[in-house]
Amino acid sequence: MKTETKSGHLSKGLVVGALVGAALGVLVAPQPGKQTRDL
Repeated sequence: MKTETKSGHLSKGLVVGALVGAALGVLVAPQPGKQTRDL
């Protein structure tokens, strides 16, 4: 049986959260990147 430490769970949570956040940011971005950077 494999046991994980709390830091292992934290690391996985941070990675998953970053991926989900990046995906949502790309999907709901109101303008293309070049236009956003020019603001």
